[in-house]
Amino acid sequence: MFGTRQDRPGNALKRRILLQKVDLFDTQQGALTRGVDVLVEGADIVEVGCHVDIGDAGTERIDGRGKFALPGLFECHGHLAGLTVRDEPTRAEVAEEFPDLALKAGDDMAKAVLSQFVNRGITQVRDAGGPVDTLRQLKDDISSGKYTGPDIFYAGPMLEKSPLTWENHNECMPGFSVAVNTVKDAGDIVEQLAAAGVSCIKTFNNFDTDVFTHVVERAAAHGLRVLHDPGAVLFQSVPMDLGIEIGIRCFEHGKSPWPVVLTDGLKRELMALRETSADEQGRMAFAGKLFALGVKSVSSARLTRLVERMVEKEVCFCPTLNVFTLFLEDESKKGNQDMIKRLSVLMAMQSHFVKQMIRGGVRILVGHDGYNPEFTVREMELLSGLGLSPEEIIRGATLYPAEWLGVADRYGNVSAGRRANIVILERDPLEDIRNVRAVCTVLQGGNVVFPGREP
Repeated sequence: MFGTRQDRPGNALKRRILLQKVDLFDTQQGALTRGVDVLVEGADIVEVGCHVDIGDAGTERIDGRGKFALPGLFECHGHLAGLTVRDEPTRAEVAEEFPDLALKAGDDMAKAVLSQFVNRGITQVRDAGGPVDTLRQLKDDISSGKYTGPDIFYAGPMLEKSPLTWENHNECMPGFSVAVNTVKDAGDIVEQLAAAGVSCIKTFNNFDTDVFTHVVERAAAHGLRVLHDPGAVLFQSVPMDLGIEIGIRCFEHGKSPWPVVLTDGLKRELMALRETSADEQGRMAFAGKLFALGVKSVSSARLTRLVERMVEKEVCFCPTLNVFTLFLEDESKKGNQDMIKRLSVLMAMQSHFVKQMIRGGVRILVGHDGYNPEFTVREMELLSGLGLSPEEIIRGATLYPAEWLGVADRYGNVSAGRRANIVILERDPLEDIRNVRAVCTVLQGGNVVFPGREP
C-alpha cells in the first residue's frame, strides 16, 4: 500500500499537509495498517508510509493518533439534479426531508445539501440520471468554488424506449429522460453525451435488444460503461442475464434479479405472457401469484448461476435498499395496506437476492437513489444488516466504484498519485460500520473542507 513521493517542479509552492500516525484502511489489501503517515501536496497524495520525513517546518500537520483514515466515499446512485428544482420549500418540507440539517425555508438547497455530502466524508457521487446540462453546471459550480460539494461523475439522462416512464420529470427537469427508439438514436445520443463529458451511461426499463446493444457498444467505443436499471419488476425487456451477455457490468436496484431466477413453471408462464403483451389481465394475475409466493417463487439453482455469472464477469450490483425502506415508511403513514404488502414482499425479495450475492462474492456498491447524504450512510447500515462485512461495505463505497468508472488511478484508495480525498474518523469503522458517522476531518482535493474539531 505504501507509495513514494516523486518530486515535481513547483511542488515546493503547493500547500502541504502531513497526516501523522493515523490508522489507515487500504482498500486494495482490505486491511488496516496502524500508525501511517500521509503526505499531501496540492490536490494529490504524494507519499504514504510509516515514517515520512518532510523536513519542512511550513508543512501543516494533522495528528492522526487514535484516528482512522479512509479514502473519500462514493455515493453510487445519486440524483443530484433534484436539488435544483425546489422552489422555496416550506419549513415543514425541509424539516421532513432533512431532519438532521439546519435548513430553513428559502435556503439554497443545492448549496446546503452538497456541502453535507463532503461533511459526512462523501467526496464523490456517481449520478445515475439527470439533465446533463444541470449536472455539468453543478460540477462546474463545485470546481469553481461557488459550492462546496462532492466530485460528480454523471451519466446524464436516463435512456429508454418510448413511451418514457418518467416523462413527467421532464417538465421540471428538461432532459431528465430521453427516448432511444432506433439504432441511429442510440449512436446519436451516446455521441452527444460523450461530448458533454459524461462519466458513464444510464439505461432504464424498455429497449429493443438491437438498440440496447448499440448503446453499450457505442459507449464502450468512448471508454464509457453503462449502468442498467431493468425497470419493471417482472416484465423486463433487458433482464439481468441478457444484460450481462450484452456487456452490462453494473445493475441497479435489489428487485432486479426476480424474473431471471423464477422456478421452471413460473419461468414458462412469464415467457408466454411476454409473447402476449396485450394480455394485461393475465399479467396482473401472474404478478399477484408471484407476490403471494415471494421467495418461494425463486429457483435456488438459477439464482446461484446468476451470482456465479456476475462474479465471473466482474459485474457490480447497487441494490439501493434504503429507497424501498422510505417507500414503505411513506405508505405506512398513508395506511395503504395493498402497497404496504407489495413493498414488504419486494423488500424481502431484495434482501434474499443481496444475501445470496454477498455469499457468492458479488461486488456490492453503496447507493441510495436520491440526494440526501444521510441515506448513503443508512444504506451502509442496511447492507451490514444483510451480512456484508465493514471491509466490503467500505470497498463498495471507495475502490469498486472507482474501478467501475475507470478512475482507480485517482480515486478509491489512499496511496501515492491519488487525489487527496480523505475522511478521518474518530472510531474504527471495521469494528462497526456505523462508525463512519464519526467524522472529524475531511480533505477534498488537498483542502480541509470539514475541520470539525481538531483531531
